[in-house]
Amino acid sequence: SSSRLTHDQSSKQKVKNSNLEEQLPPAVTMVDNRSMAELLRAPTEGYAEAIVVPSILAEQFELKHSLINMMTTDQFFGLEKDN
Repeated sequence: SSSRLTHDQSSKQKVKNSNLEEQLPPAVTMVDNRSMAELLRAPTEGYAEAIVVPSILAEQFELKHSLINMMTTDQFFGLEKDN
């Protein structure tokens, strides 16, 4: 009968599913529940001494003519307001 066939198929499916569950690794819960934004944030503890802003002395500072020329000439190819 068709109901017997369906019952046998469902029993076989249950056995097949239980075998798959035995092969799966155990579920692991996360200990670290931080958000992605928190995980992607660079650590700052203990790094304060490593961040040093070098002093710029007046005799070491020089604006090159070519740099000023490059910034003042129209080298951008967008709309006029984009320059």
